[in-house]
Amino acid sequence: LYGSPKYILQKLQRAKNSATRLIKLSRKCKQATPGYLIDLHWLPVEYRIQFKVLLVTYKALNRLVLVIYLFDLLQRYAPVRNLRSTSAFLLQPTRFCFETYGSRASSVSTPELWNKLPLKIKISSSTERVKILLLKPIFLN
Repeated sequence: LYGSPKYILQKLQRAKNSATRLIKLSRKCKQATPGYLIDLHWLPVEYRIQFKVLLVTYKALNRLVLVIYLFDLLQRYAPVRNLRSTSAFLLQPTRFCFETYGSRASSVSTPELWNKLPLKIKISSSTERVKILLLKPIFLN
C-alpha cells in the first residue's frame, strides 16, 4: 500500500476511525481523536504502512524472517570507491519506468524509506529496539 493515492489511504483511515469509535463506545458524530488511537496503540494508516515496510526490511536484512527471497530482493549500496556513505548501511535504489505504479513497487519504495532512516535504527541489535525507535517520533508528535 506504500505510495497509494491519498484518497485510498483516507478511506482506510475513516474505517479505522470508525472502529476506534466503536471500541471506545463514543458517538458516531464525535470525531475519533488521535488520543484514541494512541490509547489503543494504533498508528495512523500512512505511518502503519511505513512502519511495516521498514520492520520487514530490517528483519530481511538481518535474516530474521523465514522468507529468504526478501533478502535476495534487497541490494546493499556498494560504491566503487571508498566513500563516507559506505558505512551508512544504505540500500541500492532501483530505477523504475512507470510513474504511477513503478514508485509503489517494493524494490523502489523499500530502499527509499530505508535510506532515510537514522544510522542508529539501522544498526540496532534487536527487533524490539527497532520497533521502539521507529515508533518514538510518531508518538512524540
